[in-house]
Amino acid sequence: MLGLKTLFRQWQKFCGPGAMPRRPLRAMQVEVTTACNFSCQMCPMGSEKTRGRDMEWSTYQKLAEDFPMTELVYLQGWGEPLLHPEIVAMVRLAKSKGCQVGFTTNGSLLNEDMIACLLEQDIDYITVSIAGAIAVTHEAIRKGSNFAGLVGNLRQLVQMRNQKGPKRPKITLSYLMLEANLPELAQGVELASNLGCDEMLAANQDFPACIAQEQSRIFDWGPAPPDRLAVVEAAVFRAKALGLNLRVYPLELGEEVLVCEMDPVRQLFVSIDGDISPCVYMNIAGQEEVPRFFKGKECSLPKTVYGNIKQDRLEAIWETAGYVNFREVFKRRQALYPQIMGVVMGEAVSRRDLQELKSCGHDLFSRYPLPPGCSCCYKAYNA
Repeated sequence: MLGLKTLFRQWQKFCGPGAMPRRPLRAMQVEVTTACNFSCQMCPMGSEKTRGRDMEWSTYQKLAEDFPMTELVYLQGWGEPLLHPEIVAMVRLAKSKGCQVGFTTNGSLLNEDMIACLLEQDIDYITVSIAGAIAVTHEAIRKGSNFAGLVGNLRQLVQMRNQKGPKRPKITLSYLMLEANLPELAQGVELASNLGCDEMLAANQDFPACIAQEQSRIFDWGPAPPDRLAVVEAAVFRAKALGLNLRVYPLELGEEVLVCEMDPVRQLFVSIDGDISPCVYMNIAGQEEVPRFFKGKECSLPKTVYGNIKQDRLEAIWETAGYVNFREVFKRRQALYPQIMGVVMGEAVSRRDLQELKSCGHDLFSRYPLPPGCSCCYKAYNA
């Protein structure tokens, strides 16, 4: 079971003092394209990405009418966002609505002209993803990539950002941890630091869409193998020595969390077609079923869509019965938590109190079980 302090931090994040955002939504994740110029081992798109499509500009304009509802517009789905011919205009439009804007990219198209255009729009976040700290590893996993070119582009991005000042966008190096590249994690830290990145994220393969991807993940329930923990500890130690902010996703999963970091109560996903879903893991363009493996078994589910922005305003879709019911599960889990934690915020906590709290925690999860699309998702267990 998750520790009480961990559970309390989760409640503070989603429900506690200061948690309410200035806008109703924390983030909209907008899939601007499903096209990609790589063929990555860990991508769930399969042949769909070879027929990649772009979100129509008219669809994006319609969606932008509702951007004032959200703090952040993240231009990222199951594709490479810089392939969209209107990506700079998309950033500009979202910024004009008072939103923070960012995206994750494979880095191949971050040339000098593109960087200059993005900096001119005052973009807030750029994350560059890698799958190894040396060329042979990265290029074997992300087929079609040129590691040296990616590193050069990232170095130029940091230099041009620093020349512009102040330090915006925030630049993150995202390192996908797999069996094949975990030994290079500390080298990844060195790379991020040498390039001048603001932080490094060591992420899990949390959405395996086939058995090969399922077998490549490095996290599981129960104690992590000592050799893996040693690799992570070495990377953390090196990051501290270099003064680099490093966030490593857990190798050891526990029981389900109150609300996963995708936070369907305050965030949503918009597909290239304008479909509204709770998160990116519940909708893959061109596929009626979302492929997924969980605990070694296939557990594909129908995609979850509650409306389309081309037909209705987002506020109306947000209030449809099905969508409200979906979010209500998480709202109730959040709302009960202050009662469970009440004794912790008191003057003293006895051993008996702690046992009762643990029992209440189990009861909370059983009273409000996760929706089917979430219960077999690794994110629900903090992956």
